[in-house]
Amino acid sequence: MDIEDFKFKRRVKYYRYGLHLVLTELLKRNDIYAVGDSHKRYYEMTFPEFICHKLRELEIEHQLNKEELQQFFNHKEVILRDMFLANIIRWQLGRVLELHILLDRVLYLRENGVKATIKRYFHSHLSPRNIGILSYGRTNESK
Repeated sequence: MDIEDFKFKRRVKYYRYGLHLVLTELLKRNDIYAVGDSHKRYYEMTFPEFICHKLRELEIEHQLNKEELQQFFNHKEVILRDMFLANIIRWQLGRVLELHILLDRVLYLRENGVKATIKRYFHSHLSPRNIGILSYGRTNESK
C-alpha cells in the first residue's frame, strides 16, 4: 500500500466511524444499520456531505446542518484517530490470531481422534478469510 492508498483508507475509516458517532451521539440512534462500503466518490466529499448522503440513503430524517457536522467531526478527530490506530493493530494481529485459533481447533480435533487439517480454499485477493478447517472422519486409533 502506498501513502495515497493509506490516506484514502484512513479517510474512509474516519468517515465510517464518524457516521457511527453521528448516529449514536447526535441522533441518539442505537439501531444497527448496514451501511456497507460506499463508492469511492462519496469518500471524496466533505464529511458533512458524506453524512447527509448516508442519512438520506438510510432514510433517516435529521435537522443537522453542514456546519454542525463539520464542528462535530473536528471535535471527534482525536477519537477517530484512536479508533483508526486500534484498527491498524487489528489489521496486523488479526490474521495471526485467526491462524492461532484455527491451529488450536485442529489440534483439539486430532487429539480427539478426528482427521483434520487447515486448508486454503481460495486466493487471498478474493477474501483474507480464505483458510478453514477440513475435517473428514475419525482416525484408526479412535475407532
